Amino acid sequence: MDNILLGKFFHIFKDGKPNWQGQVTGQIDETHYLCQLYDFIMGDPSTIHIFTIDQMTSSVDVMRGDLAFQFYMNDEHWRQWYEDRFGRK
Repeated sequence: MDNILLGKFFHIFKDGKPNWQGQVTGQIDETHYLCQLYDFIMGDPSTIHIFTIDQMTSSVDVMRGDLAFQFYMNDEHWRQWYEDRFGRK
């Protein structure tokens, strides 16, 4: 079975606002994923992080702090969602 998370774009929310944005770029093992984060201002790749499947799918109250992942089917959906809510008016 193909891994449906690979290639997906995401925002990570803290306190109800997107604090980080990125893309799932690889699967290390059954529970760990490599994720490329992107700069909010320029959109350039910034740092690479490893997240567990539990971190990416747990409810906010289970995770450290107030973090929650929201996934998108592709980069167009990802950009449009952000622009619709936080873009310049």
